[in-house]
Amino acid sequence: MSKVIVMKLLKLFFTAYLILLASPISSAEVLGRTLIDGKKVILFSDNTWKYDDTLENHTEICVKLSMRVDFCDKLKKWRRTSHSEPNHIANYMFDDRNLGLIIEEDIGTADGLNFTFLRNSVITNAADAIDGIKGDITVISVKDVELQGLAGNNVVYQLEFNGAPLIFMNTILLDTNTTLQLVTYSFAKTFEAFQVELHKKFLDAIEIH
Repeated sequence: MSKVIVMKLLKLFFTAYLILLASPISSAEVLGRTLIDGKKVILFSDNTWKYDDTLENHTEICVKLSMRVDFCDKLKKWRRTSHSEPNHIANYMFDDRNLGLIIEEDIGTADGLNFTFLRNSVITNAADAIDGIKGDITVISVKDVELQGLAGNNVVYQLEFNGAPLIFMNTILLDTNTTLQLVTYSFAKTFEAFQVELHKKFLDAIEIH
């Protein structure tokens, strides 16, 4: 029951996010691997490919999610789940109460985006998703962050959807041509240190090129 609720909620959030950006652009996902002239290549959903130059010991623990993003779960704690939205390059489950999500958009500061706009979009669309107003979303914290050389914003917020309490930690990264949202979310009534640590572990597993 809880998984059905959260998937409906996430679809509403990020479909609304795409509409607000008024952009049809979505990043290419990895479709598979093959050989060309005896060399390994990675095939992407936008009909492009690139040589697979990752090291063997790296690929044992890392999954290439897109041309820019790998997920390297060294502790093998995150289970990848299916996703239906084109801009979701991966959904993950830590356990039944704690999940993760990675969203990548080929749109960035060159298109006029900034953190204030993106942060407000996240909160506005969260309210729209629960048929509420921005006042129905409790913003717990907002802070500037940096991850792997990229400037970012981290926003933590809480809401109730169909009676289910949810807390989201969303790290938004922005550069010239790309926006990344690295999200963990929990079925929880209170914001605890465990959620902060889990979000950190999720970010630690992500490699950005």
